[in-house]
Amino acid sequence: MGEKQSAYRVYGLEVASDYELPELMAGPGRPDLTIHRASVAEPLASPVVDGPHVQAAPGRFRLRVPGVATFLATGGNDVAVATELGAKPEEVRVFLYGSVLGAILHQRGVLPLHASAVSDGAQAILFAGHSGHGKSTLAAAFLEHGYRLMADDVTAVRGAVAAPAYPHIKLFAANGSLDKQWRAVGDERFLGEPRPVTHVYVLLPDQRGEVALEEAASGSARLDLLIEHTYRSGFLAGLGVREVHFRACATLARQARVTAVRRPAAGCPVDELRQRIADHLAGLQLGWKTSSSGPGETPLAVDATASSIRVGFDHVRLPASPCFSGSMGEQCSQPVPCDTW
Repeated sequence: MGEKQSAYRVYGLEVASDYELPELMAGPGRPDLTIHRASVAEPLASPVVDGPHVQAAPGRFRLRVPGVATFLATGGNDVAVATELGAKPEEVRVFLYGSVLGAILHQRGVLPLHASAVSDGAQAILFAGHSGHGKSTLAAAFLEHGYRLMADDVTAVRGAVAAPAYPHIKLFAANGSLDKQWRAVGDERFLGEPRPVTHVYVLLPDQRGEVALEEAASGSARLDLLIEHTYRSGFLAGLGVREVHFRACATLARQARVTAVRRPAAGCPVDELRQRIADHLAGLQLGWKTSSSGPGETPLAVDATASSIRVGFDHVRLPASPCFSGSMGEQCSQPVPCDTW
């Protein structure tokens, strides 16, 4: 590699990188993940998924973003990056932090939820939802009321514990622009330590005219929502990790409350939404655990194989977002995964 690498930490991983990654925390430990400049000219041999911009096979993931870079994530511990001439560093980082790190987490058997996370110091509270459903905006509202940020847009969960991401949040500019911008939250508003996940609030815009919180009472209902809101779930089959993913979702479903937050599709004031969730939290006893199937069992009596997972979850509601359903690049109106949110 030749050049001196910088050390960072993200999602509980120590990272050595040829690239400057200013949004990440410093991490002087022995690297779990290396990010380096290298040629990624050749496509994958015998990929399970072979799209125009995304290829995936067990232990290997290749993403080509025209005009930006080509990435190759291997074995959960190595990312090769070939940037294109004229590519802006911030453009490279958007896809690195998004789809590429998402693939690395999948390769390592870590559950990446499409969720932002905040903490009151004792627990991690997640706000899950598809792109544009208000995860970051809601997290920012909680920061204004004493909570600390743990992750924005993607939360890495090991077992039932959330690992911190980086002290930045991506929000719309105050001038009304549709482009989101990175904003540093400051050390005092960021929690750089893991915390147990006790609550997952899933943001679901619908046609009703008011906010309604509906707790998923059964293990299968909790599991459905977690599977549906896994980040880059379209990569699972290609990477060969569907069984691992299923078990990770089942573990979290046994340990955390999962609540659907239905809000008007036309939007609602974020302060109202934050207050409804804060009131809900205030009325619950911390440390709640349950399982509809009993302690130590998965919420559903199914054989967690790739085929049985597909058969067993045909009833799960498909996401409306074309960027999510087309995360493999072949069915989306966009040519590559939409990491720009």
